[in-house]
Amino acid sequence: MTAALDLTASGSSFDALSLRQLASKAGVAPSAFYRYFQSLDDLGLAVIHETFRTLREIMGEMANLDIDSSGGAIHVGVQALRGVVSRDHAHLAFLARQRAAGHSVLRREIRSEIRLYASQLATYMARFEPIRSWSVGDVEMLSSMLMATILAGIDSMLEVIARGLDEETTARDLDAATAMLERQIRYLYVGGTAWRSS
Repeated sequence: MTAALDLTASGSSFDALSLRQLASKAGVAPSAFYRYFQSLDDLGLAVIHETFRTLREIMGEMANLDIDSSGGAIHVGVQALRGVVSRDHAHLAFLARQRAAGHSVLRREIRSEIRLYASQLATYMARFEPIRSWSVGDVEMLSSMLMATILAGIDSMLEVIARGLDEETTARDLDAATAMLERQIRYLYVGGTAWRSS
């Protein structure tokens, strides 16, 4: 997986990767690939699943924290997301590229994982007032809007990292992207709580 991430991060299209390229980058014989994956799509799916597993860990950790307000949850969640982007930006950049222009199998799986994550987000949000009294459909509607905002925020952070500027400038620009994402989520959430669920 690391070899595939390195190659795609350097500009290679995942769809255009050859088994020989991957094996050479990983320092193994091409036949060794099939010990782990049946196809390149299987490799791509493994990267997708690993990435979303990391994102779901954020949700799991937040569920175990004693956070008694939606504002506190938003701040903690966005900061945790920034940490994941900084640490695992190659995974998330792969996800962004495949979501936009990847093989249909990978795009379908990403959409499925996004729906699952949005559902988990809805479950988490339902612990806070006034959302806990909303209908399931309305909670899911808000969570899907928040999910779209989160994905756009991740893309903005990835763009900052991709510029390859000095550490101080990157940190400053990441601060700005993180603050904007938190502001956008708060805007949606606060506006959403004025909604009269039916």
